[in-house]
Amino acid sequence: MLDEFVERHITNDNEKHPLTNDNVEKIFVDCLAPNKDTEGAVLIEGVRTKAMFMPDKITEHKAEIIGMLSKFDPTFMQDQGGGWSFLNMCVDKNGHQWTDFHLTCDKLICLGLASGTVKFLIEDRKLWKIFPGSMPYIVVDFNQDEPSNTTENDAGRNQTEEKEPQPRI
Repeated sequence: MLDEFVERHITNDNEKHPLTNDNVEKIFVDCLAPNKDTEGAVLIEGVRTKAMFMPDKITEHKAEIIGMLSKFDPTFMQDQGGGWSFLNMCVDKNGHQWTDFHLTCDKLICLGLASGTVKFLIEDRKLWKIFPGSMPYIVVDFNQDEPSNTTENDAGRNQTEEKEPQPRI
């Protein structure tokens, strides 16, 4: 079912869902919660950006988010390369630099996390220092069911969760 959704929304999507600074910014702003106390808002933490999104707006823009993410190099895709460095996100699958700003890439990561199509290869931020430039590896997975990097607290608002490292045996 998800494959049909992806296929339907990605086919000839260069015109429908352009990967541009303006498009990422427009969708990011439209999905933001009016304020931090908005009921039902979801807190998403990207690489350096934190944002409160409205889940209904993320759902409304999911096809556009998938369309933009589909333009990344196949190395980012879960079923092809298995993930790649955040530092490479500014270049599309055709080798063209689509943005000069890693902040824009981070906003797209936040949208991807909120829509359940992006995850960090290693979620423990303390371990990111092992990667080049201390930047995480990003995985785009159109078959994920749940948004990554969020949990619901007792007040009913989703927030990022700090996970305790598990001891190795």
